[in-house]
Amino acid sequence: MTTSCCALLRLFAQGSVKPVLAQKQPLHLIAQQLLALCLQEHKVGSETWPEWLTGLPLGTNEQTAETVVWLQESAHLDVDGGMLFDGIRSRTPLRMPSSRGAVGVHR
Repeated sequence: MTTSCCALLRLFAQGSVKPVLAQKQPLHLIAQQLLALCLQEHKVGSETWPEWLTGLPLGTNEQTAETVVWLQESAHLDVDGGMLFDGIRSRTPLRMPSSRGAVGVHR
């Protein structure tokens, strides 16, 4: 482990490894938190859900609204009667690639 850390630090010092910078506005966290809230509560008010996330610096009201619109357009969220709930895409299981022919790494 120590050797790997030293190698990484050396590569970083040589400029071979670029620093990872966090996004200024983590809009993916708005999407994740809203989807999790809809799954937890089964439905939430389309105007009241931000109350659940009070105090989290997740973006401006405009960015939040754009994220919700995208979630609806992409079928991750549905809305009915002013209530948001999980959409068909959030209920569809992910299809993982087949493990056939996968190459394993053994130590």
